Amino acid sequence: MVESAWRMRGSSLSRSRGLEAGESEMISRIGEFLVRAGKMTPEQVEQVLRAQAQGDTRSFGEIARAMNIVGDDSIVRYAEYLEKSRADLA
Repeated sequence: MVESAWRMRGSSLSRSRGLEAGESEMISRIGEFLVRAGKMTPEQVEQVLRAQAQGDTRSFGEIARAMNIVGDDSIVRYAEYLEKSRADLA
């Protein structure tokens, strides 16, 4: 069920593709960003999404941190990435 929810969210996640400097495609989902950055596995993303599907109302980042999957630095890196991507679009 959670895997299908991941697919329904439109992820085109590639396990082998890394996050490259200057990548022009904006990654709007934190899980996809963290996998591409090598900070999470697709299975860990599924674990967080499963927690949300089971009623956990915390954000993806909060759950991933609580599960000790990622640290604050990874969440900050994603926020900086989003800010830069949005500024580039403006």
